[in-house]
Amino acid sequence: VLYDYFHDIVASKLGIAAKEEYYLGEYIHKNVFTPSVIRTTEQGVDVTVNGRFSYTTTKDEIQSAFEAMCDAHGGKLVGEDYGPAVFVSREAPYIKELAKAYENVTGNPAEYKIDYGASYCKAMPNMVGFGPLFPDEPDMMHQVDEYMSLDKIEQMYEILVQSISGIACS
Repeated sequence: VLYDYFHDIVASKLGIAAKEEYYLGEYIHKNVFTPSVIRTTEQGVDVTVNGRFSYTTTKDEIQSAFEAMCDAHGGKLVGEDYGPAVFVSREAPYIKELAKAYENVTGNPAEYKIDYGASYCKAMPNMVGFGPLFPDEPDMMHQVDEYMSLDKIEQMYEILVQSISGIACS
């Protein structure tokens, strides 16, 4: 059952693909659902599913899809917990400062991307995850042997200094 529903990161069989991947002209990503903990108990099997959903997907849609899956297989949905989807416009002044710092240090145009993760951003309103990926380096984020070259760490340091200064002084 788990494989049937979650063999791809967007859990296609749940039937709750993001209605749209753009909101107000900005890419807001796909819905992503992954079983993260599977525990056997005397009563059966407990499965914890970690999900990141796009700004236009509602809690009710997610809950209905999971209830339907559970009902179809004799399961029960318990203990659901939903953090809000995150959307911050690139026009927000502090986002512009982050982009300006990145462009000043790297000479590259800033790109705005929504990551599958960044769930800590739900902790406070208007929070974003900020950690530039550099176009000339492989993306090793959260992978085995995660690394970044010393040159890029120094660039990151300078980007953060300029970002903090720009935001604090604006």
